[in-house]
Amino acid sequence: MHQFRIREECSVLQAELLCITQAVNWIRTNENLYGNLSSNFLICNDSLSSLYALNCITSPNRLIVKTQTNLSFLQGRGVQVFFSFVRGHIGIYGNERADCLAKEANKLIDFVPMSVQESFGKHVFKEHVISQWNSLYQISRNAKSTKEFFNSIP
Repeated sequence: MHQFRIREECSVLQAELLCITQAVNWIRTNENLYGNLSSNFLICNDSLSSLYALNCITSPNRLIVKTQTNLSFLQGRGVQVFFSFVRGHIGIYGNERADCLAKEANKLIDFVPMSVQESFGKHVFKEHVISQWNSLYQISRNAKSTKEFFNSIP
């Protein structure tokens, strides 16, 4: 079992993709330990969006590209990795255990180095600009009649 923590700014999709990437990396690193006995692996996941994202062959997402590259490498060595969707939060032991371990990982101190999505950066930038704009609006002596209706920038 391997636990890791990601930054709070990362999306759920990023977290799910990172878990899949780590699982495929583990298979690639350890496939020699199993020899010809186990050339098939099954990764169960409760995120349909991450499984669909892995099927996108033109994705610019680094996690997807890395996972696809490792899957191709493994396939070339005769190792098959299969994916299965399992419904979350319905009492499937392995999935419930994974969710529990993920919650525990939030207590870890060290983060996995991972960039945040561009959309998050845009959101933070927009909030900053609106906050600055609102500060200027509040201290401005102009727009007194407008301020009677709108005392701050929404």
